[in-house]
Amino acid sequence: MMWDGVPYVLARNFLPEPHSIHGHGWQRDWVIETVEPDAVVLTFDYPGLPAGEGWAWPYHARQHLLLRNRGITVTLSVQNRGRTAMPAGLGLHPYFPRGAATRVRAAVTHRWERGADMVPAEPRATRPDPIVPTAQGDPLDHCFSGWSGVAEIADPGGVTRITAQPDVFGHLVVFAPDGADFVCVEPVSHVPNAVNLDPVDGLDLGLRRLEPGQSLSGWVRIEHALAAG
Repeated sequence: MMWDGVPYVLARNFLPEPHSIHGHGWQRDWVIETVEPDAVVLTFDYPGLPAGEGWAWPYHARQHLLLRNRGITVTLSVQNRGRTAMPAGLGLHPYFPRGAATRVRAAVTHRWERGADMVPAEPRATRPDPIVPTAQGDPLDHCFSGWSGVAEIADPGGVTRITAQPDVFGHLVVFAPDGADFVCVEPVSHVPNAVNLDPVDGLDLGLRRLEPGQSLSGWVRIEHALAAG
């Protein structure tokens, strides 16, 4: 990747995927900082690597998970603890059961089509309130921009509602591979690979610039309502 005119080579961390994906925390141990009857705080500190060997910036990441009223609220944060400005973003990657009748509904403005390298390449305007089918035979692995911050996953068992802090999570990734019994509906702050994309007129790619000591924080709420009867 290029950042402030400097190239950085990131290690492939999920073979055979050709790219480094999802950051570092999902493959590392976290520290349990506090535990309460309905909440837990987890932290992760990344030390940074020497220039030219990978992600150069040390950072501190934090998750606060709160269980309440048939749902969970996850508050994520990251702080740049390096000496130079760092590109930053947040994302949550929850999995949900998926059957033939499962549908995902979300108000978005653009869908990103993938290039030959399987990362977002071109945004295309979409109708403002699509119902995204996720049944077998209709695989999805796309990012949607201009997200309102609300998404619903409906099936015969009820509706799962995802609500995210709108000034942080302006994008949504839907991952529904063919033949799988799950769907991922992922609030994200930025378009995947945004650090390498050219600016798009009228469309915020969502990547943040954190100066030394600065933090980015945002919350996501997931709750389920059972079907009537």
